[in-house]
Amino acid sequence: MGADFCFAILPICNMTPERIAQARSIIADDEEFEVSKEDILGYLDTYCAGAGSDIDGYNGLRTVSHLHLHGLVYFITGGMSWGDAPTDEYTEFNLLDSQIGDLLEKWAGEDLTAEREAIKNPPVEIAST
Repeated sequence: MGADFCFAILPICNMTPERIAQARSIIADDEEFEVSKEDILGYLDTYCAGAGSDIDGYNGLRTVSHLHLHGLVYFITGGMSWGDAPTDEYTEFNLLDSQIGDLLEKWAGEDLTAEREAIKNPPVEIAST
């Protein structure tokens, strides 16, 4: 038996205070965890910091890159595995995805739509005299 390539992705979205509160609420309400709620909430905090950083990094980690897929941008991590997680972020991404992955993807889609609308209809500035 050889090593397998494993990867995990999470959509990148703008994590507003309202979105963070909603994500934390979903995680806090769930009773079935492989790890402690505190760990998952910590993973969410790490994700929020990474999603808020520039597109070149996920909190300065070289084990995470970006994937452009169907108009959205995702964090991606992974590598060869002999039965263990290829990166620490792989485990974090999978746990977050199982809790709020659909919500993150929905928000990323909303952000993309808002960005496209802003390009089509830029705000009009009124010059003051």
